[in-house]
Amino acid sequence: MSQKDTLLVVIRQAPQSGLWLREALDAAMVGAAFGKTVSLLFMGQGVLALLPGQAQKPGVEKPLLPTRETLAMYDIQHLCVAAADLYALNVKADSLVEGITLLDEEQIRGCFADAANILNF
Repeated sequence: MSQKDTLLVVIRQAPQSGLWLREALDAAMVGAAFGKTVSLLFMGQGVLALLPGQAQKPGVEKPLLPTRETLAMYDIQHLCVAAADLYALNVKADSLVEGITLLDEEQIRGCFADAANILNF
């Protein structure tokens, strides 16, 4: 796949910060539906969405963070998190949902450099 077919969706907002997470995931799934290779990168407070139960808003029946199975249906395989942000928030990597790749600063720079399209939420 050429670089023009890549989309990096960066999620920086905590799951409780309004509709940012839902909008980011919708954008990722739309991009994937149109043939883009989509990667999700969770940074800052956005890493909290990867904690089990954190992506559930009170009064909402379904979780905001789709399951790995749902993302796989859209062929979204790359879920990444900034390792430094986990450390800064005192979150252990083994407490996150399964299938997350930890990235160091150099790898994060590579994600941004390799993406043809970047959406920040």
